[in-house]
Amino acid sequence: MGENAAPGSKPPPPIHKNGTSARHQLPAELKPGRARSAVITFLILGAPVLMFCLAGLRAVQLAAEGEVPAELRDLDCDGKVSTAEWLRGGIDFRLRPSTLAPGCQEIYAVKTDVPVVVRCEAAPRCRLARDLLPPGKQAPGKQAPGWQAPGK
Repeated sequence: MGENAAPGSKPPPPIHKNGTSARHQLPAELKPGRARSAVITFLILGAPVLMFCLAGLRAVQLAAEGEVPAELRDLDCDGKVSTAEWLRGGIDFRLRPSTLAPGCQEIYAVKTDVPVVVRCEAAPRCRLARDLLPPGKQAPGKQAPGWQAPGK
């Protein structure tokens, strides 16, 4: 210890050739294995985030190129097109002449071929297709109103 140091105090950290003390160095300079560990951690955590972002960008791109025009993507006829309706309207649905209301167009699900919304030039302009379907022809997974499971 130096002559001016107080009794019981720690000695100053050693000064390196580059003029910095050990206290002021970056952690990667102190331990070489830490840099490799940081890179591996970034790959493990960053790669899935990057893939998720790329998938989101691709979904927006597919929705923008969709067959259903943006102004017709109101899938619940509430007068507003939400972000989810805009995305699903461009990706999952298509437009065709209506079989439920002559002279209208229907937006139908590609996977099930079941109409979701009927759009007309005259009022009412937007109608839910489930209100126009005959009672025996409900969408898959949907039950007719008033249906109850046996034993209830």
